[in-house]
Amino acid sequence: MQSINLDSPEARRPSGEPVGEAPGAWAVRGLDWRHAARAAPWPQLAVVLLATAIPLIIMEAVGHPRIRPFAGGDATLSYPYRPNSVPAWAAVVGPLLAWAATAVAVEGCVRKRVNGCATQAAAAVLYHSVDVACAILVTTLATEATKLAVGYPRPYFLAACAPADGSTVPAAGAACSPTGVVKTLDSARVSFPSGHASSSACIATFTAAYALWAALVTPAPRRAGAWGGGYKAAAAADGARSASLAWALLVLVMPWAIAASRIVDNRHHPADVVAGLLLGGVVALLFFARSLAGRLALPRYDAKARAPVFESGGGEGAGLTEARV
Repeated sequence: MQSINLDSPEARRPSGEPVGEAPGAWAVRGLDWRHAARAAPWPQLAVVLLATAIPLIIMEAVGHPRIRPFAGGDATLSYPYRPNSVPAWAAVVGPLLAWAATAVAVEGCVRKRVNGCATQAAAAVLYHSVDVACAILVTTLATEATKLAVGYPRPYFLAACAPADGSTVPAAGAACSPTGVVKTLDSARVSFPSGHASSSACIATFTAAYALWAALVTPAPRRAGAWGGGYKAAAAADGARSASLAWALLVLVMPWAIAASRIVDNRHHPADVVAGLLLGGVVALLFFARSLAGRLALPRYDAKARAPVFESGGGEGAGLTEARV
C-alpha cells in the first residue's frame, strides 16, 4: 500500500486527469453542496463569533473612549470637519467583492485540474471564506478595543468639541454646541487605529496572499508529445504567476487608497492608518497560514463516485490521501 497526496500533480491517471475527474464534474447542477458545506470549519467560526461579538456588543452599549488631555491651540487637532468620502460599509464590501472574484477564479480556473470537480472547488472556496470571516471579526474586535483604550482625538476634534455649556474641556459624551458637527464627543475620540484601514487591509491581504500562493504552488499543465509543449507550459505558468502578482498588487492598492482617503477627509492622522494597515495585515496572514494548514485535512471528493475519499484506516477529515496498491 502506498499513500499519495491527491492535491499533488502525481495524483493523476495516465491520461493526465486528476483522481476523481468524471464527465460533467464541473456542471453546477451536479455540485454536492452538502459535502462543500460540511468541509467548512464551522466550529472555529462559532468560537470566534462568540469571542468577538459579545465584547463588541458590550463596548457599543457601555464603552466610552479614554479622555486624553489636549491643548486648545493644537494644530494637529484643528483641521476642519469633512464627511466621509468612503463609507464604512464600502471599506468592507469592496475588498470582499475582490475576494469572491479571486476565490472563484483560483479554484475554478487556476486550480481546476487539481480540484478535479466543482464540488471540491466549492468546498475550498467556502473553507477559505470562513477564515476570511474569522479574520474580519478578530480585526474588528482588536480595532474597536484599541480605539476605546487609547482615546486619541481625531484631526477635526477642536471643530467638534465646543460644548453647549461654554466650558473649555468637554466631558465624555457631552453634547456639542448647535454648531457642532457630532452629537457626542465619543466619535471624535476614536482616531487610533483606523477601522477603515484595518478591515480593508485584512481582507485585501488575505486575498493577495491567496492569489500568490495559488500561482506559485499550482503545477503547470504538461502537453507531452506536442512539439514545444514543455516551453509552452512553462510560458503559460510564467504568465499565470505574473498575472497573479499584478492582481495581488492591484488588490493591495485598495486598502492603501482607502487609508489615504481617511487622511484627506481629516478623519485620521497618518499614524492611525499605518497602524490600521499593519493590524489588518498581520491578522490576515495569521489566519491565511491557518487556512492553508487546515486545507490539507479536507477530505477529497470523488466526482465519479459522488462521495468523499478518506485516508485508508482513517475517518472524515483524515487527509487528502487515498490508498493505492
